[in-house]
Amino acid sequence: EYITYTSTSDGFSVSHKSSRSVYQDARSYGQRYTFFKAAANIAIHTGDSWSWQHPGRTFSTDFLVDGKPTFVYKITSQTLVDIENNGKKYTIQCIHNGVQSAKDECDALISSFKFI
Repeated sequence: EYITYTSTSDGFSVSHKSSRSVYQDARSYGQRYTFFKAAANIAIHTGDSWSWQHPGRTFSTDFLVDGKPTFVYKITSQTLVDIENNGKKYTIQCIHNGVQSAKDECDALISSFKFI
């Protein structure tokens, strides 16, 4: 079963499996929303600056999230998707550890991401 999480303060909504616990905490760049599950966490980072550094961050229309261009970075253990909207920076970070079911759940969450 999926449920919708909405952050009016950071302007997004997303659907996630009801088996995940959601935690929010302040970080130096802004806020981190963790959708916790022991085997594979998903986090949404929001703020005025990026939660992580990458020297080659280039946005593309090859993959859109809610109609916005993205920068996608994939390694064996995780996927990061960066999006900008109205001057705010968002990173969806999926720590899937290479497990296909966790990757599928991550893809579903990314597909459900909407700006509000």
